[in-house]
Amino acid sequence: MPHIQKHLFKRLYDKVEKNRELAALLIKEFFTKVDDLTLSIPYLLPVLIDRLNAEDLEGIDSLPEAMKPTSGQKAQVMKDPPEPCEEVRATIAEIVTIISSTVIFECLRPYVDQMVGICRALCMDPCGSVIIEGCAAMRELAKAGGN
Repeated sequence: MPHIQKHLFKRLYDKVEKNRELAALLIKEFFTKVDDLTLSIPYLLPVLIDRLNAEDLEGIDSLPEAMKPTSGQKAQVMKDPPEPCEEVRATIAEIVTIISSTVIFECLRPYVDQMVGICRALCMDPCGSVIIEGCAAMRELAKAGGN
């Protein structure tokens, strides 16, 4: 996996929807079969953050402080996610659940903020199946961190 993972992760940016879907399915299949995912995490998380727009969920990072909304006005559903295909987003959510449930939390500790942002983005998705899988990923992350 280490030899092809960067190339496979880049396919998640492909213009052709079927290529992105196949890449996500391959990544999911690899992750279910591989014992140690820790070497893949630093390469995959930035791709997932970008594909799910998980860095600036509320879209307010570039606003001046006076224009930022209060906590009650923050977004609850993501409009027009960067990844337009629901199937790809659902598979990405399954990949995040696999990472959350199989990787030792000590290995995830440096990436907790990114993982929480990804899970939040999944839970704000317009598609119901992605939201459900995002909640499962959040639950697995919380279980792993609670031990």
